[in-house]
Amino acid sequence: MKIHGIARIVFLIVSLSFPAATIVAQLSTDDSTFYRKAINNSIAAYYNSTGDQSRLYNGTQYPGYPFTFKEGIPFFYSDKPDMGSIVYDGLLYENVLLQYDELGGMVVMQDRAHHILFRNELVSQFSIFNNTFIRIVKDSASRVLYETGYYNLLYHGKTIQVLGKEVKKVREQIQSSAEGIWRLIDTKNYFYIRKDNNYYEVEGKKGLLRVYADHKKELQQFIKSNKLSFRKNPEDMLVKASEYYDRLIK
Repeated sequence: MKIHGIARIVFLIVSLSFPAATIVAQLSTDDSTFYRKAINNSIAAYYNSTGDQSRLYNGTQYPGYPFTFKEGIPFFYSDKPDMGSIVYDGLLYENVLLQYDELGGMVVMQDRAHHILFRNELVSQFSIFNNTFIRIVKDSASRVLYETGYYNLLYHGKTIQVLGKEVKKVREQIQSSAEGIWRLIDTKNYFYIRKDNNYYEVEGKKGLLRVYADHKKELQQFIKSNKLSFRKNPEDMLVKASEYYDRLIK
């Protein structure tokens, strides 16, 4: 079934699901944004319900790595795939077996016969291992970010986001002639806060308090009372402090 045919069908479904006056009002504003979103979501639901995920195969075969790593793995969290979800080319697909290759900055889908490498520019979001990643394009407003790519959405509040970026690089060690070259993966973590549409890199408690300067004293007391430590557990500190800050400004 062609996409336009599906769109006609799901429009009928959407029309029956909402009062006609509401749909007419929405279609008359903002270039039918509501209609387009309803159609996209309904099409995605159609593909999921029928098991047709052919649009997900709009990529290339994932090559993998022609060597093994003596230490570390190139993937997020585990070298095994996880059942997750992905927003690809504007559509949400659920129950998809995914891996996030952090070393290469790539998202991979697996099935029995394929390892498909998604086109990064078509991936806006995906979730695996109870973590949600969003793709951010580095520009003048986000110039502090490490690069254009996927960032772990650690906290999404009313006015702020906490983002993490795990960067992996290969380090080579030359061994004896018998052992050849060892390849080890080094990992470094970067953390950012998005506040008022601006991005700030946070490297410690002082950086956090600079971003939340309007409630610095309250946050200092909160961090002390809850024994939060950026050095010991940066994600925990950033998320809990940001949740508290969100409550303060409401």
